[in-house]
Amino acid sequence: MTQPATYQTPANLQQLITATVSAPLISVSIGNIGRDLQSGGSISLGAPAPLGGLNVTLTSSDATRLLIAPNATTVGTASLVVNISAGQSFGTFTYQALQDNGTVTITGSGAQFTSGVGTSILRPTGFAIANGNIVTTTLSANSNIQVCAYQLQPGTFNNEGQSNLRFGITPVSIVMASSNTPTGVITNSPLSIAGNQSCVSQNGPQFIFAPAAAGTTNLTMTQPATYQTPANIAITITATVSSPTITITVANLGRDLQNTGTIALSVGAPVGGLAVSIALDDPTRLALAPNATTVGASSLLINIPAGQTNATFTYHALQDNGIVTLTATGTAFTTGTATTSLRPSGFAISTSNFSTTVAAGNSSVQVCVYQLAPSTNISEGAGTLRFGITPAVVALTSSATSVGTIVTSPLQVLGNQQCLAAPFQFTPVSIGSTSLTLNQGVTFTVPNGLSQTITAIVN
Repeated sequence: MTQPATYQTPANLQQLITATVSAPLISVSIGNIGRDLQSGGSISLGAPAPLGGLNVTLTSSDATRLLIAPNATTVGTASLVVNISAGQSFGTFTYQALQDNGTVTITGSGAQFTSGVGTSILRPTGFAIANGNIVTTTLSANSNIQVCAYQLQPGTFNNEGQSNLRFGITPVSIVMASSNTPTGVITNSPLSIAGNQSCVSQNGPQFIFAPAAAGTTNLTMTQPATYQTPANIAITITATVSSPTITITVANLGRDLQNTGTIALSVGAPVGGLAVSIALDDPTRLALAPNATTVGASSLLINIPAGQTNATFTYHALQDNGIVTLTATGTAFTTGTATTSLRPSGFAISTSNFSTTVAAGNSSVQVCVYQLAPSTNISEGAGTLRFGITPAVVALTSSATSVGTIVTSPLQVLGNQQCLAAPFQFTPVSIGSTSLTLNQGVTFTVPNGLSQTITAIVN
């Protein structure tokens, strides 16, 4: 700067600075890439493109190894011009490897910009199975198997990542076979992977494994010629085929009670449905019925409709002790078994002590049946009398009939009922208190901890 007249030049402050002007840089970014694969590269400008835009010329240092394309659906060439619009500073392209070795550069150049270089080290490519092992059944749906292309590390052939085949390549044919065809077969081999695709399913179905019989088979793909077998991803998986299973579930049950059991199939029933037969090892202790309103029998046949996996049934306890095994069988299914431990059952008053008045109407007193733990006779929960049983007779008495009476006693609890359909009715007579005591039949057990007597107070 020129110091104005009459002013002094500072001794320790700048009067002169230097301005260095350079052309902005073009940066080219690419990564390592496997043979016959393609990937996306980018161009970054050190300054926005000038008015009218900037044509960046990309050039491969070895077009026998690496080509450049404007996008993923165009065959590459040795060089490419990418136009970056005015004011913009970023562009993209696709690069495609033709070989599995060597180092190739792509140079980006443009008017008034400093050229930039990106470097790619070419790698081998291989194909592998993307699925894990298959566990299926003879009646299960077919299983899909995916095969994809992978970039591999030179020398070790370890997987460096899944990638797309380069556009324009002749589709790569993949063959897969089963080592034990009686167990299952591959139904649609060979399949192909086309350019700009990484896996077989992008151009159609995956490989299909159809199970046939119980057993184990190896499903192996054949590595196409000129490609490498990956070291750490599978080209063989195991398919284990077994018969589907029947699971039968029941709980412990008190004498002369009934409960609901379930049948579960591991796969849907086949076309036409599945007839499941349930048998008992001791029909003197347990009976079977299709529902809660049918008398039990020593065996049962249940049809599960096609495609369904569940069904229910009812089981009846005939005794208060012992363990009974239920066995469920069905064609082509593995047999299922379950056990139930029989217990005592008994009645108790479910109504609490109560107060009433002489002028009040009748009061209800309910009686229900309960499943009891063996030995202790402690309640395990309310139960339901089995259908077809001779109605259970229960009586309720008042200790002081001058205070209050029971209108009708005894009453009956019927099959498929937990409690009296119409509870006992207590009629107050005069002021005082009375004990209302339950009397149950001899085949039932008095519950421990549940009320056999309650108090009614009349005011």
